[in-house]
Amino acid sequence: MVVELNRRLVKGYTHFKDDPRVIHLRKGVADYNKQLRLLGIRDHQVEYAKFSWIQVIATLIYRLGKLALLTIGTLPGLILFAPVFIATKYISKKKSQEALAASTVKLQGRDVMATWKLLVALAFAPAVYAFYTAAFTWWAYHNRIQGLVPDWMPLWLIVPIGMILFPTITFAALRIGEVGMDIVKSLRPLVLSLNPSSANTLVKLRERRAALAQQVTEVINTLGPELFPDFDAARIVTDPFREDRRPAGKTEVDHAAVPEIRRTGATDTEVESPTREPLPRNESFHNLANIGFFSTRPSSRSRSRSGSFGGRPGSSGQQLKPLSQVTTKDGFEEVSSKIRDAMRERGERRRRRSEDGSWDMASSGPGTPSSEGSRKDL
Repeated sequence: MVVELNRRLVKGYTHFKDDPRVIHLRKGVADYNKQLRLLGIRDHQVEYAKFSWIQVIATLIYRLGKLALLTIGTLPGLILFAPVFIATKYISKKKSQEALAASTVKLQGRDVMATWKLLVALAFAPAVYAFYTAAFTWWAYHNRIQGLVPDWMPLWLIVPIGMILFPTITFAALRIGEVGMDIVKSLRPLVLSLNPSSANTLVKLRERRAALAQQVTEVINTLGPELFPDFDAARIVTDPFREDRRPAGKTEVDHAAVPEIRRTGATDTEVESPTREPLPRNESFHNLANIGFFSTRPSSRSRSRSGSFGGRPGSSGQQLKPLSQVTTKDGFEEVSSKIRDAMRERGERRRRRSEDGSWDMASSGPGTPSSEGSRKDL
């Protein structure tokens, strides 16, 4: 759904990009983004302007304390993985410059830089971990890591401990660093909210953001139906304002556009007046058992036995009626018992018919010993 919305938005912008309303809206969005860049904040960070100064101070103190704790947890992994950072940065930058000099289509060479960072890290990180594990084992052999390792622990056990410990430290530093960077980026809007000279700017920027959002919605609602005929029919969220502004003369046209639904198993009088509702009230797509397919029994075949009921109106059998809905547990049990009784009765009826057929075949077949004896007596 999101991909389809984005596709339609791009198609609509490409089609109406020369429209004065779209040009004016594009200019307003560009000015808004320029103000965000001057303040050094993101669009979602403008909401901080809603906080009072007490909330801003409390949030700022909490995030500074959290950032200090995260920094302590990040430093060990940052120091251990620093050689990999330096090597990947240097080699990838050099390879990117070479690719830019040899190519006429590359603009920045970020794909080359990312590729070489990955290749260098895959080759250099295991070597660094192996070096750290060897140094850790030598330290344990030399003085038992300043006496922290007990004498009963064998040296071969230090190797797997080091192979697990050092990657875990660097991975934890990576995860903690991501959270810490998010906190660092969120500090600037809080500081700007405390500054009296910039607080008013953030308030105006928030109002400008709300106005732009309303303008974008109005432009889409105005130009969308011109490009996509099913714009209003395929809406995810209905627009009550557009429903209120609908002219009264279009009511019949809108009703005619709704497909007519004929209930299955209905009589001739019901067929003459079909419902114009998109979906009957007692039927829902969320419950397939309530759709018209299952609301009546199917008509019997022409080769069915004479004992079965006819499925068409006016036949010799009993006319079929819609099944009633069962919603309670007792109702389900009653239906189950009726089904079991009907199946049992049907089985007994088949068994009696098969027995009657076997007796008929026996009586109409060749003479039995008793009949032959009676003939001899005659």
